Amino acid sequence: MHTHLEYYRAHAISPVHQDISNLSRHFARRGALYRLLGLLPSAFEDRNVLEVAPGGGHNSLYVASLKPHTYTLVEPNETARGVIARLYSDPGFAHTKPEIVPLMLQAYDPATAFDVVICESWLGNSSEEIALLAKLGGFVRLGGALVVTAQSPLGLMPNLIRKSLGLRLVAGETDFDRRRDLLVEAYGPHLATMKAMSRPHGDWVLDNPLNPAYCGIALSMMDVLDTLGAEFAVLSSAPRFADEWRWYKSLEVSPDDNAQFRDAYNRNLHNFVDHLAAPWERDPALNVASEALARTLVEAVRRHERGDVHDVAEVLAAYDAVIASLADLDQGTLDGLHEARRLLADPKTTIQQVAESSDYGRLFGRELQYFSLTRERPAAG
Repeated sequence: MHTHLEYYRAHAISPVHQDISNLSRHFARRGALYRLLGLLPSAFEDRNVLEVAPGGGHNSLYVASLKPHTYTLVEPNETARGVIARLYSDPGFAHTKPEIVPLMLQAYDPATAFDVVICESWLGNSSEEIALLAKLGGFVRLGGALVVTAQSPLGLMPNLIRKSLGLRLVAGETDFDRRRDLLVEAYGPHLATMKAMSRPHGDWVLDNPLNPAYCGIALSMMDVLDTLGAEFAVLSSAPRFADEWRWYKSLEVSPDDNAQFRDAYNRNLHNFVDHLAAPWERDPALNVASEALARTLVEAVRRHERGDVHDVAEVLAAYDAVIASLADLDQGTLDGLHEARRLLADPKTTIQQVAESSDYGRLFGRELQYFSLTRERPAAG
């Protein structure tokens, strides 16, 4: 089971629920995100909107409330579609009822382009998924907007160790639900340090340390631009780290329109390691080297999951190389990184020790980055 869909279907799950007990708060979160991405409610109102892989549709509720002209949800997971149907059976607010298309993106070919296309937390870095990203971009009309997520390998670092450590912690347990519960016990105190978290801890465990497709999600913003940058220009990002000081009359849309964003990304890559650390700019060459080492760590964790879960030597070696390249980070961040290493290196580490870890317990990367792009040029050919 090496894809999200295969894993979800095998266990009849859709582990992407959001806390919508306070719907106005949920809508405020989503509205703030889209505003940060440069998309006001008017970008959706009376527009044709497509969302691919919406999961259970919790986030789609906000877009539906903005009353787009049409709203299409492409979701192949049967369990997720059941959640969507229940959410929309009586949502309690005026909305556009979405059309649910039970297809994989590979099989979906709409007759017309869309004003806004959304795809969150799904596409990864395999050659097939890169091709799907290009296909997704082809659904956006000229002048339309694309919202996608990316995950920097450096931002993944703390959870990559949680992945390898989790494999060790539940190695003797075969029951799927029990494996989830054990890792909730281990990582629940870590997750509780993020006060704004809106996802159930059990879902997080199912979709991260227990997900066999997890190591395939390291699709960076630069990977997206390498795929779409000839036709799309970056509009904004969350977190927002790119400043623009050029004179407005010199802002021409050109094949190099994303150069400023690329440079800002490379100067800020290290800030993805720790979501609590104050951001600062670093030599981009150092950051690019650290990101390359972090990609090596991703692959080491992938091989660890598919091999002997008690053998962490390759993971530790790759991790050490990344940490050595980041020696100038905030001491609190380094303390968390080193505590994570000690826990992984000790074969006798217990669930209680992990749960009680302090420096590592509060260490989460700015793992998921959102960004919006606008189609500036038609597809070549």
